[in-house]
Amino acid sequence: MKIPRWFKFTFAALGTVALGIQFIPVVRTNPPVVKTLVWDSPKTEALARRACFDCHSNETRWPWYAYVAPVSWLVTGDVKDAREEFNFTDVSSDDRAERLVERIENGEMPPLRYRALHGEARLSETEKQEYVAGLQRSFQRSGLGPDEAKKK
Repeated sequence: MKIPRWFKFTFAALGTVALGIQFIPVVRTNPPVVKTLVWDSPKTEALARRACFDCHSNETRWPWYAYVAPVSWLVTGDVKDAREEFNFTDVSSDDRAERLVERIENGEMPPLRYRALHGEARLSETEKQEYVAGLQRSFQRSGLGPDEAKKK
């Protein structure tokens, strides 16, 4: 069976584009840790590192697919947005602690597409309850508890 010429041309063009976009620079950084939460317990910190730190910290573990365009654009954009929303390694008085807790309780965090690729980020209902309670205590210890968050 002979392959049509238009198919060969289309395949070659798509391959060239796929190869070419790999050279578009993407900035994947891990800035220095500035100020972390005062954790209420090692378990709360471990749950945060397991489910949240890859996006919401300056200690991101960049997976192999974060180096392959166009997925790399999505991953770096998600990490940038997540760090702006809340950053466990750059905690300041303007962080939105209460909103983070609500999003975890509602099942919005970690996002489904992240949980799909990172099974370790899936929290059981018990772990989620322990994590939320531990986060609230950690926020209070760090001066970011729900009472402080409501004042902002």
